[in-house]
Parts: sequence; structure tokens; C-alpha cells
Amino acid sequence: MINKFLYLYSFIRLLSIDIVLGVLAGGIYASRLFRVDMPLIFWFLLLSTVWMIYIADHLADGMISSKNELMDRYDFYFRYRKLFIGLLILLILINGYLFVLYLDKQLKVFGLITCILVLIYFLAHYLLNNSRIYLMQKEVLIAVTYTYGIFGGPMWIASNIKFFQLFTIAGYLCIIFTNVLICSVFNIKLDRQLKISSLATTKGTERTKQTARLTLLISLFITIIMILNYHLYFYGLLHLSISTILLIILIYFSKYSISE
Repeated sequence: MINKFLYLYSFIRLLSIDIVLGVLAGGIYASRLFRVDMPLIFWFLLLSTVWMIYIADHLADGMISSKNELMDRYDFYFRYRKLFIGLLILLILINGYLFVLYLDKQLKVFGLITCILVLIYFLAHYLLNNSRIYLMQKEVLIAVTYTYGIFGGPMWIASNIKFFQLFTIAGYLCIIFTNVLICSVFNIKLDRQLKISSLATTKGTERTKQTARLTLLISLFITIIMILNYHLYFYGLLHLSISTILLIILIYFSKYSISE
């Protein structure tokens, strides 16, 4: 039973379904924060686009590292690359059709900005891989793009945006950035073997951990203010629980790294 569960969990992670579910939860969180009801088509486009981005990223990594099978994930995507490329083309056509004909004007603007951020990420990650410009590091781009993807849609259709909502987004961004930094530390051996630039490989493990601690402290400070604010009490408790988990990982588990 346990082995079947672990296999299912590994398969879900392999196909980035956990990421899609996380985006769904984040999107619901954002729509509640801005008190808006997002159309059904928005959810389909958001989730399918996120899945396409992660699949395209894994495919690119699989093509690059196909001769050096450091991870089963890369080997999997390289082996089934024709299937995934076909699925990506099909989803691009479907999403393009739905985007042009059925999406509201405000959400089209949100979608175009998201596409630009994604293109900047792929450009920085694969063409400017050795760039030492801080804002072009993949961790920064992932955190900004992910946070905008979660909150951008509800923001664009909200009737008015209040300061406490922006404050909540800032706290969320800090949590996402901390999480990405921790992943960078965990993956440092693998990134070095694949010659993938990250903050951990360019700035060093200790400096990356220090940045993660600083970002997490900022997040906790924002969280405390959120809890003290009546409008943000629920969101503050949610941020606090996530920040506590990240703090535990950062203190006790960041000494480990993934090499295979």
C-alpha cells in the first residue's frame, strides 16, 4: 500500500501535477483576497499554461542532459519527448483559440504580461545561463512570475485594489522566493553537474542560505502585521504556517543536497 502511494506521488511530481494543484490553491486564495469570481475559462487557461511551462522546462532539460542521465525525470521526458511535444502543440492551439475569442480584455492583458515574464525566464535560463545579474537569476524570475501568475488575474478585474491586498502579495512573494532559494540549495550538486546557473552555484550555498533567512524574516514580519490586522487574520495564519515549515527546512534540512 505504501509503495503504491509513493509510486503515485512520484508520478504526480514527475508530471508536475502537484505544481498545478498548488497554483489552483494559490489562485483560489488570490480570488478570495480580491473578492472576485474568476470565470471558468480563466482557470483552464491558467492551469494548462502552468502545466505547459513546467513540461516545456523539463523537456528542455531532458534534451540538454539526455546523454548524461543524472535524473530519472530528465530521462523520462527525453524518452517521451514526441508525446509531450505533441501535447504542448495541441494545448497551445486550444489555449490560443480560447484566449483570443473568449477571454475578457483585462485578463488578456494579464495573459500577455505573463507570457512576457515566461519568455524572459526561458531566455535567462537557457540563453543567459551564466549571467551573474541578480535580477536575471532563475530564482528571482520564478518567484516574480509565479506570484504574478497567481495574483495578476484577480488584480486586473478587481474594482479597486487596497493596500492590505498588496501587502499580502508582498508576503506571498517572500514565501515563494524563500522556497525557491531552499530548492536551489538542495539542487546545487545537480545544477553544477548539468552546468545550470542558480544563486547557489553563482553566489555560494552559505550566501544563498543567508538570503533565504533574510527573506523569511521579512515574510514573518509581514505575517505578524497581517495577523494583527482584522482583514488579514486568516491569511496571516496561513502565511505563518507556511513560513514555519520553510524555517524548519532551512534550519534542519538545508545541509542536504540532491545529486541524482
